[in-house]
Amino acid sequence: MVLERNSWMNRIWKGYLKHFRHNPVRDGALYLVLIIVLILYSTVVVLQPILVSSCEYPTPSESPFSNPFYNTSPCQRLRYVELLGLTPLESMIGRRTLFAVVMAALIGYERRSPDRPAGIRTMAVTALGACCFTICSIFGFESSAMEWDASRVTAAIPSGVGFLCAGLIWKGFVGQGSDRSHQVTGLTTSASVWLSAAVGASSGGGLYWISFFSTLAIILILRFGPRSSGMDEDGPGHTIKHPYDENRSISATDSDRNALQEITPLLRPEVIQSLDQEQKEKEKRRSHRSVLRTDT
Repeated sequence: MVLERNSWMNRIWKGYLKHFRHNPVRDGALYLVLIIVLILYSTVVVLQPILVSSCEYPTPSESPFSNPFYNTSPCQRLRYVELLGLTPLESMIGRRTLFAVVMAALIGYERRSPDRPAGIRTMAVTALGACCFTICSIFGFESSAMEWDASRVTAAIPSGVGFLCAGLIWKGFVGQGSDRSHQVTGLTTSASVWLSAAVGASSGGGLYWISFFSTLAIILILRFGPRSSGMDEDGPGHTIKHPYDENRSISATDSDRNALQEITPLLRPEVIQSLDQEQKEKEKRRSHRSVLRTDT
């Protein structure tokens, strides 16, 4: 099908290619294949209880493990064409992973709206990692020569993610002159990343309700919860006017507002245009030198 020049599909494709810089067509086609595969398998794992009927194989009376709740049904290991080659166990793992990413993305969206340092990608990746660690802790050592402690890997997630969260907390100065004081920022965003890991771990363990309830609770707390006046979590929020566009506003903390006042002279349209022109000339000279090296 030939896309018309001004068709909506053509506009979507051009907007999609803007995510790639070096070779947009090749990289865009590759990632498009990955997106299609992800959508197909996500649909399959969600619809697995409907696509696969009940299994007729009998369940063994004795379990090889001491856990009385361990599912010993052989049907969990069978591969089905309806599931694109997946087993019901793998479909269940896929549902847990997908649920963890979606819940964490909701938390990240709430943090993204006030321009916090950790957004959708940070929260989703953190929850995905915690979910994968939990799933590996549960199912990754079934074939080992001895019984394993399924909680050992998961128990290390809070401390590991806590080290990551420490990078989001910093202490700065607020105000000027005699009103200048210390302020700790990033505490709430750091705690949100930590909670995203907990949501991922609970999703990996199949505790969907606690993941869903925790996500709803943290979103409402972050949006409507009272702010501390002393050691504020992310700094008191302010809505200030854009320096050169009266129809726009910027959400900023005290430190952001002070920094914006310092860089406002650099935001003038003529300065930005001059910087853009200078950058284009540098790229043109760089590409010209690379062509000369290739010819020689």
